[in-house]
Amino acid sequence: MGTPYRVTQSFVSIIVHIGLSPQWNYFLAVTRSIYTARHDALRLALIRARKAAGLTQTELAAKLQRGQSWVSKYERGELRLDVVEFFEVTTAIGTDGLALLRRWSRSTDGVVR
Repeated sequence: MGTPYRVTQSFVSIIVHIGLSPQWNYFLAVTRSIYTARHDALRLALIRARKAAGLTQTELAAKLQRGQSWVSKYERGELRLDVVEFFEVTTAIGTDGLALLRRWSRSTDGVVR
């Protein structure tokens, strides 16, 4: 098993490789709370993307083979998606997850436009 330093360096390499903002350093100080402005902005962006795709929570849940309550929990901010789940959600919605992350990482106020 690698050291936390190697994990962090690998993570940084991924962030740089996919073209996220140089402000990536906020990722290194991982917050334990899901109740942050940046998490809220990403959560709201996923809700907007789902609604723009014309999907209900129930329809999205069916595509993901999950319960509607799971979608509701991450949309309300009670559940934090991991990176694999995030891309499963964006794929099911039909939106580009990387583009959404890039817009989010470059926003100064955390709002994804």
